[in-house]
Amino acid sequence: MPHDPTSADPVQTCELPCGFKLLQGQYQIERPLISGGFGITYLARDSLERRVVIKECFPAGICRRNGPEVEPAAAEHAKSCRNVLRAFLREAHLLARAEHPGIVGVHQVFKENQTAYIAMEFIDGLDLL
Repeated sequence: MPHDPTSADPVQTCELPCGFKLLQGQYQIERPLISGGFGITYLARDSLERRVVIKECFPAGICRRNGPEVEPAAAEHAKSCRNVLRAFLREAHLLARAEHPGIVGVHQVFKENQTAYIAMEFIDGLDLL
């Protein structure tokens, strides 16, 4: 369930707020779609007004948000956070090279806010899971 972005404590907010801009305004968050163990997925718009999906590396339980920045929840989680970020980037680059009609296209992979993001094609319809 999405966290209330009007919450008084910004450190406790998991999702980026609606309207938040990434990559110098190239992407604007519309709303969170789903949160999982390794990240948060958002519906967004790109600078050409296309709907896109943004996946943010946000490993649950070992990191927290401080404003827009993602940081380890505790000092002992720093190494785990770095390892998850490396794995997320590796997965993103593999996905970007994959070409198959059943795999969504990757528009961009980028780092910002002490984490990483994958901007992907948005396909409207039912979730297959």
